[in-house]
Amino acid sequence: MRTLQHTYTKETPAFTTVVDISETIPINHRVTDLVFEIKNTSANAMTAFNLQARTTEDGTWFTILTGTDWDTVAGILKHIKGTVKTLAGGATGMGHIETGPWNSIKFSATAGAAATTTVTVVTRERV
Repeated sequence: MRTLQHTYTKETPAFTTVVDISETIPINHRVTDLVFEIKNTSANAMTAFNLQARTTEDGTWFTILTGTDWDTVAGILKHIKGTVKTLAGGATGMGHIETGPWNSIKFSATAGAAATTTVTVVTRERV
């Protein structure tokens, strides 16, 4: 088993469209346990939090989890703590996702006012 940790900090102005808050995280078509922690270190709330995936290295990004998908532990979402879909200023949330056979994933978000987020992701490939 291989375990990797990635940490991304993103400072963004007010944004009403989806903005990447992590780099592309390679999954390489392996079933992978992914645990993430997101911290909103600003005073402003995020208005949406998304998990996106693509099937090929230069393929189209598809939104896999967004909005109310974060409310119920089901499917690929194995655990959730906190309200990550609309993370309040100063709040922290975490989750556990079992990724599918995708090429790569990334996290994205929207916020009505300037926000700073830090996403820490730990991945562990299943053998």
